[in-house]
Amino acid sequence: MAKRKPSEDTDDQAAEWAARLDRGSLSERESHTLQAWLDADSRHQGALVRAQAMLAPCEPRDTVIPIGQTERGSRRVWAAGAALASVAAAFLVGVLVLSPPPTEDLAYQTAYGEVRRVPLNDGSVMTLNTRSKADIEFGETNRSVKLIEGEGFFEVAPDKSRPFLVNSDGYTVKAVGTAFVVRKQSDDRIQVVVYEGIVDVASQTTSPLRLKAGDMVEIGHREPSPQVSTLDDEQLLQELAWREGKIALTGQTLEYAAREFNRYNEVHIRVEPAVSGLEVVGWYSANDPVGFARLVADTMELEVSVSGQEIVLSPLQ
Repeated sequence: MAKRKPSEDTDDQAAEWAARLDRGSLSERESHTLQAWLDADSRHQGALVRAQAMLAPCEPRDTVIPIGQTERGSRRVWAAGAALASVAAAFLVGVLVLSPPPTEDLAYQTAYGEVRRVPLNDGSVMTLNTRSKADIEFGETNRSVKLIEGEGFFEVAPDKSRPFLVNSDGYTVKAVGTAFVVRKQSDDRIQVVVYEGIVDVASQTTSPLRLKAGDMVEIGHREPSPQVSTLDDEQLLQELAWREGKIALTGQTLEYAAREFNRYNEVHIRVEPAVSGLEVVGWYSANDPVGFARLVADTMELEVSVSGQEIVLSPLQ
């Protein structure tokens, strides 16, 4: 029997790891084992790159997820995803040392009720919410995203030589390796929620505001000082409900709920002033405004009427 070459063993091991990563099924112990294997020999990184390339020669550049067709996540799923992302990020750092940083200059836009997941060429992932626009500009010394409209969730691959910047409404959100949401509000304000790591938020006229995991801030040019709040794990999941095609309400007013549903649907909800302050709790399908309105009308004893492209909620006559 011929003796196998060390390179053949490395390729076999790389193929096995690539298959496991492709399935997304690494346990915490497997993640540590993979990192140890990558650290053991610099050639392992290149072998894994080749193996992953062989697995996905026909993968689409981005994935469009119609609202209502995403799978319900969980806190445990999120934790596993974060662990896998950290291993992948550590791997990417080694790859970047071996080759020049990739460049990219593209624009993305989503329609009503559409969520789009976009893998970027540095290993980061951008997920755009409904009716969002973003321009990508990656160069050898910079990674920049301009959020023109809507909301984006950014899972950033670490690269200390090229900080990841999201620009919106005159504000810049800066991260090296982290996960966070930026939402462009309608009145020259942005909202930033940090899920992992640390980000800095600043404008040309303000000093950087440092946010850590669990922090949320709404900031605008007309506000004297931004207010930072801290979210627990459950609240963080609620802030990401849109990735699952859901709207999570935790005591917001009926008027607020209507505005959220109107972001996702061409059929709009209108709430009469007499009932606009009623509070709503629950998780609801973002693409079913009629179902939401009827459920609310039944539980709150309201009147609901549906006509063409409008749903009206009013006091019961």
